[in-house]
Amino acid sequence: MVRQRGWCWEGGWCAVLVLALLYSGLAQAACSLPANWPSGVTGSCQCDDFGRSSLNPSTIYSSNWTATTSDSTGIVPRIVNQGYLRLTDNTVNNAKAATVPGVFPAAGNYISIEFRHYAYNGNGGADGVAMILSDYAVPAVPGGYGGSLGYAPRTDTGLPGFAGGWLGIGFDEYGNFQNPTEGRVGGVGYYPQSIGIRGSGAGSSGYPWLYGSYSLSGSNSIDNRGSTSPSRGYAYQIIVDARSYTSANQVAYVAINRDVSGSETSYSAFFPSFDVYSRARAMGVSQASVPDNWQISFTASTGAYTNIHEIGGLRICAMSMMAPGGGTPGGFNAIDSSYTLGDVTALQGHVFTKLAGIPFSLKVAALNSTSSGIATTYALTSTKNVTVSLIDDSSGTSCNVSASACTACNKPVIASQNLSFKSTDKGSKLTSNFTVAKAYSRVLVRINDSSTTGCSTDVFAIRPTAVSAVSSSATNAGLTGSPVFKAGTDAFTLSASVPVGGYTGTLKVAAKGIQGLPGGAVAGSLGSSSFAPAVAGTSTSSASLSTTYSEAGNFRILGSGGIYGIYDDSWTAVDQGANNDCVAGSYSNTLDASGKYGCLFGLTSDSATFGRFSPSRFVLASSSVQPACSASGKTAFTYMGQPLARLALTLQAQNGAGAVLANYDSTLLGSLASISWTAENADNGQNLGSRLSIPSPARVWNAGQYLLDTAAASFLRATSPDGSYEALQLGVQLSDPDGAALTSLDINPLTRGACTPNTCTARAVGSPLALRFGRLRLQNAFGWEQAPLRIPLQAEYWKGSDFVPNADDSCTTLSPSNFVFTTATGAPTNCATGLSLSNNGQFTNGSAQATLAAPGSPLSLWISPDLDSTAGGKTCVGTRLPVSLSNATAASKTWLQGRWQGSTTYTSNPRSKAVFGLHRGADKVIQVREVY
Repeated sequence: MVRQRGWCWEGGWCAVLVLALLYSGLAQAACSLPANWPSGVTGSCQCDDFGRSSLNPSTIYSSNWTATTSDSTGIVPRIVNQGYLRLTDNTVNNAKAATVPGVFPAAGNYISIEFRHYAYNGNGGADGVAMILSDYAVPAVPGGYGGSLGYAPRTDTGLPGFAGGWLGIGFDEYGNFQNPTEGRVGGVGYYPQSIGIRGSGAGSSGYPWLYGSYSLSGSNSIDNRGSTSPSRGYAYQIIVDARSYTSANQVAYVAINRDVSGSETSYSAFFPSFDVYSRARAMGVSQASVPDNWQISFTASTGAYTNIHEIGGLRICAMSMMAPGGGTPGGFNAIDSSYTLGDVTALQGHVFTKLAGIPFSLKVAALNSTSSGIATTYALTSTKNVTVSLIDDSSGTSCNVSASACTACNKPVIASQNLSFKSTDKGSKLTSNFTVAKAYSRVLVRINDSSTTGCSTDVFAIRPTAVSAVSSSATNAGLTGSPVFKAGTDAFTLSASVPVGGYTGTLKVAAKGIQGLPGGAVAGSLGSSSFAPAVAGTSTSSASLSTTYSEAGNFRILGSGGIYGIYDDSWTAVDQGANNDCVAGSYSNTLDASGKYGCLFGLTSDSATFGRFSPSRFVLASSSVQPACSASGKTAFTYMGQPLARLALTLQAQNGAGAVLANYDSTLLGSLASISWTAENADNGQNLGSRLSIPSPARVWNAGQYLLDTAAASFLRATSPDGSYEALQLGVQLSDPDGAALTSLDINPLTRGACTPNTCTARAVGSPLALRFGRLRLQNAFGWEQAPLRIPLQAEYWKGSDFVPNADDSCTTLSPSNFVFTTATGAPTNCATGLSLSNNGQFTNGSAQATLAAPGSPLSLWISPDLDSTAGGKTCVGTRLPVSLSNATAASKTWLQGRWQGSTTYTSNPRSKAVFGLHRGADKVIQVREVY
C-alpha cells in the first residue's frame, strides 16, 4: 500500500484525513463480527484504527490505553503516524506494552483479536511483538527486552516476566523467543522469523514454551527490516476459545490465522487450533487456571538489534467484554437471598414473599453489557456506590415493564439503602437487612448507580403475619337476652384487625373456621364470607363485614388448632401460582428449606362468642288428623274423650332462607317457642281449644322441628252433653319469646267467617272433624230359663237436645269379658249362665247384641260393661254351660259412659237387668214366641 503523510492544501484541509481511510487497517465501519465467527454465538466488537494524533482517548469504550515500559528509555507506546500504534522505536534494549482499554471475562468466553503487524526500518532486525493475555486484576507491566519480547523474564538482567501473564504469542523476528536462553523456560532453540507461544508465569518463574513455528522466509517472514515505511502489514487473527472451560474441566483452545492478501477475509490457519492445557501437560509444565478476567496487551522489544514495531487496524470481538473498571453495567437485578448466586439465578431468580416487620436481605447483581450474566468486573478498579430502593409498585403499570419505565419510575419509595461494590464483590453483593413495618401487595426493587438504573425482574409481596383480633356487634354470648338476631335475616357486623399498616386486602371467613355454640351445636354459615377491602392505617389495618348467620344459638371463629377462621389468600397473588415464591396453602411464618414463607395469613386465636341467633320464622310443614271411627259409607266421627286415631304435626324453625335450624333444640337452647291448640266448630267464633288433650313430644324441639305423631290426642267431654260438633277444625298457635311468627296463619277461632292476614291467629291442622258426646245404652231383658236371653246394646250421641242412636258407629267393639255379672247381693259365686256377643262384639250401625245362655232354672242378675280404664268384678263368658267364673277386663271406653244407676255425672257404666223365668206361659203350651 502507498501512504503519503502530512501534506495539506490551502485552508488547512489535510490529506491525512483521506489517508486515514487508507491506512491498511480495519475501518470503524467494519467493526463487526468477522466472517469466521461461530454460527449461533452472540458477540460484539470494539475497534481502534489509531486514526488520530494521540493514543488516548481511544475509540474502544472511549477509554484510555495503558502504556507501560520496563526499560529505561522513558518512552511508552504512542501514535507517531495516524493509523499506527507504535510499540517501539528502532532503538536498543526496549520492552514496552500497550494494554487494550477493556475487560474480557475468561471462562465461558470466545475472543477474536485481529490486527495488522508492522516491523520495519531496523538495524539487523529485532526483536519482535507479542500479543498477551494476562490477569486483569494485575496491573500490566512488560517483561524482559530482547528475545523475551516483553513477555518472558530475563534472569540475566533480573527482569521478571509480564505481570499476571497467562499466555504470550510472540511474533519473533530475531529468533530467541523459542530459545531456552536468558532465563526462558523451555523451547526448541533459535528460530528467526517464527511465531512462538509461551504459557503462564509469575515473576521470574514459569512462562514455559508451549508451541511454535519454524523459520519463515522471503515474503512470509515476520518483518521487513529493510523497508523505511510500515511493512509488511499482514493481518493476524488470534482466537481464544474458553467456552467449555470449568474449574473441573480446564480447556482453552488457541488458534492463529493469517491473511496476507490485505482483505482480512482470506484467513488461513497459521497454527491449527490446540488446547493450551493439553499442550502444557504434554510438555510437562503447568498452566494456570484462567483468571476471572483477561486483559489484552501488545508488547514489543528490541535488543542489540532493532526494528520499528507497530500495529494497526485492531478489531477485538468477544462473546463478553466490557469497559475498563467494569464500565457501565447493562443493568441490575435483585433476587432473594436464598438463592445461590450465578449467571442464571442473577437473571432469572425471584424475590420471595416477605413478612411485615421481619428483617430480610436481597442479593443484588450488576449485569454485563449483554445482560447475559453477572458483570463480575463491576467495580473492578474502583468502588461503585449503588442505591437499592424498595418501591411500592402496587398501583398502575409495573415499573419493570421496560428499562425506560424503570428509569422514569416515581412511585413511592418504601425503604432504601446504599451498597458499596468493590472489586472483590465480583459484581454481586448482599444487602443489609430491610425491615418493612407495613404490608405491600407488590414491591419492586430498583437499583441505580451514577449511570445506570435497573429494576428487579420479579416483584414480591410483603404480607402481615396474622389477623390479630375479631369483634362483632352480635355481643350476646348467652342463650337468652339481647341483642338477638333472626338467623339468616338480621345483619350484624364482624370487624377484623391486622396488626400492621398498609394492608388493603380482602379477608375471608373459612367455613371450617366457624364453631357452632353451645357445645354440641352444628356450625352455621355466614350470608357473606368476604370482608370489604381493609382500610389501611399507620400501624394497624381493619376490615369490616356485614353479614347474617344461618343457624340458631351462638358461634365463634376459630384461630387455633391449625384452623384460620379468618384468612387472606390473595394478598400475595404476585408470588403465587407459577411464580411459586411462597408455599401454597401454607400459613407458616417460618422459612422453609427453600427460604419461603407460606402464602397465606389468618386469625391466630379463637374469637369471643357471638350471638344470639333465633328463628326467622316458623312453618307448618305438614299435619294430619284421623278420626277414631271411619266406617265405610258412614260419617267419620270421634266421641268426645275418645283418642283420635292419629294426630300428626311437623312445625319447623327456619332461617331467612327457609332452612331448618338444626340448633333449635330443647337440649341445646333455652327460651324456645311454645305451642298451643285451638278448636272451632263450623267457624262459629267459639274457641274450644281448652277441651283438647294433646300430649307434647318428649323432646319438644328436636333439631329445629316440633314433631308430633300421636294416637293419644282427644277432645274432652264436658260435664254435660254438648254438640254435636260436626265440623270441628283444629288449629295450632305458636308463641316465640324472640318474636318470630308462625307463617301462613289462616284461622281465628274467636271470630266468625274468614280472617285476614292481620287478624288470623292460628294455622289450621288437618281437616274438620265430627266430635260427638256419646253414651252406651243397655236394655233390660226377661225370658224363659230354658232359652237364651238377648240383651240389645245401643251407641248414642247427643244431638243438641237429646241422645239419639249413632248409626255411624260401626267401629266400637266390646269383648264378653268386659261385662261384669252381679246380683242383688253381689257377684255370683258360680256361673249359672254365660255371655256372648254378636259379630265378635263389633257394633253395626250403632247397635250390638249380648246373649246369655239359658240357665235351665229361674235366675235374676245384673250385667254391666266395664267402660273404665281399670278392671273390677267377675264375669261369666261362654255360650255352653257350664262356664267358669273369671275376672272381668276393662273396656277403656269412658267416652261411652253416661249418667246411669242414679249418677249425677256422665261417668257411670250402663247396666241391664236380666231375669230368667219371668212371664212364663203354661207348661203345655207347645210354643210361645216372645218379642222384646
